[in-house]
Amino acid sequence: MQVKLPTYHLPPSAYRFSRRTFLSLATGVVATMLPRKTANAPLGHVTASGFEPLDCALLDAQQHCTLPESLAGYESALTTGGARFFRTSAEPLPYSKTIIVPACLALRPGMTQEVAAALKGGSLVVLESGASFATPSDFAVHQKWLRHYWDVQVEAPVDLWRPPNDPLAHSRWPGRLTIHNSPLPRGAPYVDFHWPFRTKVRDFSRVLPVSALEEHVVASCGHWSVASKHSKGKGTLVFLGSPLGPALLAGDAEAHGWLRSIIALPGSSGCGSPNPSASWRNFAVAQLSSPLALGSARV
Repeated sequence: MQVKLPTYHLPPSAYRFSRRTFLSLATGVVATMLPRKTANAPLGHVTASGFEPLDCALLDAQQHCTLPESLAGYESALTTGGARFFRTSAEPLPYSKTIIVPACLALRPGMTQEVAAALKGGSLVVLESGASFATPSDFAVHQKWLRHYWDVQVEAPVDLWRPPNDPLAHSRWPGRLTIHNSPLPRGAPYVDFHWPFRTKVRDFSRVLPVSALEEHVVASCGHWSVASKHSKGKGTLVFLGSPLGPALLAGDAEAHGWLRSIIALPGSSGCGSPNPSASWRNFAVAQLSSPLALGSARV
């Protein structure tokens, strides 16, 4: 049965207002669509825009963020780099070209769906694992969450600073895929990034080996693949099995360079939006134009 909705008619006088009132209303509407700083946010924090997407949405997983220093590292790097970003822990997510989820074990179902929708819509999502120092039971939850929602398969954490004569600890972890008997990197362990340009970032903790086809691997540490890149709908998912945030917080220049290049990637969003902030874009052009990068960058 079709329901007839009531209609309301206003007298013609209700539509009359002065030119000054019209200009005031029009200016207010336009102002709400422009990026703006939040009232008490530090430099770099802006609210979502009605037309122009942000450079980045920094997602705080709260109790599921296992390394607060990683979240702090990304926030510090984005702020000092002049990126237009927004830190949030609640849905809906702001309209942004890139979404970073630092040190995450899992997200609430609603937030998981928000990130997945943004990814399919054209955003670049950087999902950093927070399971390096998780308990075996928490790691099992993390492993299932990655496999179910993101089609990412990881193995038990590898301690990069384990003495050579210590036995491998994989046997104590549930849900493992395969056991690696490869030697650990000699000296200080570094993560070798192959995309979007080649660089080395020192790692101070453990890494999660990721099972991925060679063309999807974007970083390795010794014999382990520790980061991958996958196309999802119109967007791209970058999974980091080695936390980058602590290196950002420590001021690691290579880590900052990698993050800047990720933020400034052309086409990181499927919305046809303007380029990222000038400082980030110019830095990325310099990085990606170097002879080393031109000979090794993978798309």
